[in-house]
This record gives sequence, C-alpha cells and structure tokens, in this order.
Amino acid sequence: MKHIEVVADRGIMLIGLNRPDRKNAITFDRHGALAESIRDAGRRGEVRAVVIHDSEEAFTSGNDDASEATSSLGLRPKFGSSQLPPNNVGTPKATELLLLSEPCTMQDDAECGLINILAGTALEHTMDPGAIRAMRSLIRRSEDEGTLDPIDLKLPEFAIRLRSAERKNAFAAFFERRAPGFSLFS
Repeated sequence: MKHIEVVADRGIMLIGLNRPDRKNAITFDRHGALAESIRDAGRRGEVRAVVIHDSEEAFTSGNDDASEATSSLGLRPKFGSSQLPPNNVGTPKATELLLLSEPCTMQDDAECGLINILAGTALEHTMDPGAIRAMRSLIRRSEDEGTLDPIDLKLPEFAIRLRSAERKNAFAAFFERRAPGFSLFS
C-alpha cells in the first residue's frame, strides 16, 4: 500500500495520506514524497489546485515518532518548522504548537491558518481560474513592492477580467441559476 496517493483530474491534484494504522504519521521518506507531489503540481500547467486529504478519520498525527525525533525528546524542530509556523500563525501560536506537541483537529488547523479550507468544502469554493491567478499576482506584488496604490494595481487587471470568457460564463450562470463550471477553463 502506498502511503501517499496522488490523482490529478480536471485541474485538481488530490494528494491522499494513506497510513491509517499510524494515523497518517509522516516519515522522513513521506515528507520527501509529499514535497515532490506538490512540486509536480507546480510543474503541471493544468493543475490549478492541490487538495491534501486523509484516508480515514485522522488527517495526520504529524511526524512519525518512531522515525523522527521531536522537541519532546529535547531536540530542535526540523524541516523549517521553527521558521514557517511563526510566519503563518504568529509567534505565540507557533510556540504553543511546537512546545506542547498536542494533537489538533483539521478544524483547529483551519482556525489558526495552517490549512486554507477543510477538504469537504474545498470544491464548493471553486472560482474563475483567471481571477485566482490575477489575485495571487496582486498579492505577490504587494508583498514584493510594499504598500502600493491599490487602484494602480487592480484597475488594469479588472478591465482584463471584465472581458474574459470566465466572467461571461459566471454572469450567464448567475442569470441561468446554475453553477458556472470553471473546470472548462485553465
């Protein structure tokens, strides 16, 4: 049985953690396989979203303690876990997560910003892929260039989006009272 199962279909890559006997604990090798799957999604032009999901009731219990020493053993955190969480959840929450090593639910992870959307609701939030690309670009530009005049950044992209096939599809779907079907666009 593979511990990481990957399926790509209609622009979505599903990465399944499949090690229920260990609550989907991740070994050193599985870290590499998971990272490679995510890099593969980035290389595939047709993949617009990655959903990491569990195989049963436990998303993941974290590192496999049988193969990975943790902070509870007096060792320092690995794989950037002392640098990435403070950026994502803030220093106080990151300190709590790293020092206490308490189990948390997917809901807990969503509430503190470690994950974006619970997998069961992810597909309910699909939207125009062109708009997603534009928004990501604006966010990255704001991060790279600091605070810029929002109108200067957004107006040109807004004009492009107004003329897009995706926008026309979304408006038609709204008036026809149907789902827009953005999977037709890349």
